[in-house]
Amino acid sequence: MKFEDIDPADTRPVLQPAPPLSWLFGGPAERKSWRRYWISDSIQGFANYLTHFALRALPNSWASSTGAWLARLARIRFRNGPFAKRIERNLAWLRPDIAASETRGEEFLRQWWQNHGRVYAEFSIIDRLGQAPHLTLSGLEHLEAARATGRTIILPSVHLATWEIFASLTSSCLNKTFGVFQQQADRFTNRIVEHVRRRTGAIAFSPNLRTTKIIRELLVSGEASLLMFIDEVSNNQIHMPLFGRPAPNHGNVVNILKLAKASNALLVPVYVRRIDGTLFEVVFNTPLEVNHLSNKEGIAVINDFFEPLVLDNLQHWYMLGELRR
Repeated sequence: MKFEDIDPADTRPVLQPAPPLSWLFGGPAERKSWRRYWISDSIQGFANYLTHFALRALPNSWASSTGAWLARLARIRFRNGPFAKRIERNLAWLRPDIAASETRGEEFLRQWWQNHGRVYAEFSIIDRLGQAPHLTLSGLEHLEAARATGRTIILPSVHLATWEIFASLTSSCLNKTFGVFQQQADRFTNRIVEHVRRRTGAIAFSPNLRTTKIIRELLVSGEASLLMFIDEVSNNQIHMPLFGRPAPNHGNVVNILKLAKASNALLVPVYVRRIDGTLFEVVFNTPLEVNHLSNKEGIAVINDFFEPLVLDNLQHWYMLGELRR
């Protein structure tokens, strides 16, 4: 399969069929589904559309700052909720040196919530952030060295800063690079995501049996590169980085190792760093050779790179709120 032969239908979310009017007069489950689809989702969808296009109408720095400001309000609103408490517990677990200081701990939490809000707001302008003066690239020599070998390239990453900025690089240094996306819960959010993806030119597949076959074909043929995040939510948990826990036997990190062995790929770790406000740096790193290793050994190699990175940038790690000890 050629990269140019990808069917656009394979990159679109599968939208839920509209419940018929008869469901409104059916059983409790059918009535609940009907009300959610036609009423709750529609109200929330209208609000999401309004917010998305309002943010897009703002200058980049204003849009990002609006997200940071709204995050401060959200932190006050949910300060006693399980989500906020989980963030505080995870900070004490992963960075006790910061949590032990009331001043440093408060500054960390302020930065984490602000980054969280900025991420949401910046999604509306992500195509504008993926270029100068907002973005600089570092370590491109590592990516070029990997390409010079003629081998397939897989780019493992983590959800730091505004990671969606990778999508804006698919027409330049990440040409012929695709990803895998997690489908959203409602049709309106899925349409916004698809709209943004069309603007950036990014190619991403929804994980299913058909696209798994396509992904494998693209990599084995050497036709394209794969960008995949190792810190995805799986079974209500973040399994990577390990943070002293046992290595997982499933998930993206295991898939990366399997695909690397099947396609004789080199791994080129990459991540986004928020320098300040809407200034970002995408950093490519020294390639990792894992094809001769067992899954457990390969996971250890990947973890040894990303765990210290996440700990050093924990205030910008989106998944801190999803990690459960």
